[in-house]
Amino acid sequence: MAFGGGCELALACDMIIASDRATFGGPEIKVGLLPGFLIIRLHQVVGMARAKEMIMTGDPISAQEALRIGLINKVVPHEQLMDNCMELAGKLMSVAPLALRVYKASVNRFLGGEEYKHSLDVMLYLMATEDQKEGVSAFLEKRKPVFRGR
Repeated sequence: MAFGGGCELALACDMIIASDRATFGGPEIKVGLLPGFLIIRLHQVVGMARAKEMIMTGDPISAQEALRIGLINKVVPHEQLMDNCMELAGKLMSVAPLALRVYKASVNRFLGGEEYKHSLDVMLYLMATEDQKEGVSAFLEKRKPVFRGR
C-alpha cells in the first residue's frame, strides 16, 4: 500500500515499478487533511480530473489503474518486483551520469516555489481545525467522523 506519505514518496521518484498487489492513494481527506505533495504534483502526472477524483474521494486505486493513468511505469508480478527494479537500476547505471543529471534537472526545474509554500500553509491550517481533530480521533476509534466545517 502506498497511501498518503507512501504515495507522495512514490510520486517523488523518477520511475515507479509496482507489484501487481500494490495500491495507491491519498486518504487524508477522510480525516480532514490533505496529502501535501500530491496536491502539488499529482495533477501534473495524471491530469486534473483524475487527481481531483483521487484526492477528493480519498479512494485507493490498483496498480493496474495507476499504470493506466500514468502514475506508474510498470506493473510486475509481486515475486519479480525486486528483479525488475534491479534490472532498471542497472540500465540507469550504464548511461552517462552527467547527461542523466542534466536531464533530471531539466524536467524537474518547475518543481518548487509558490506551490510548495501554499501546500505548507494549507497543511498548517488544516492541522489546527476541529475537523482534523475529529477525523483523526474517529480513525483511531474506528468510527465514522462527524465533520462540522470548523
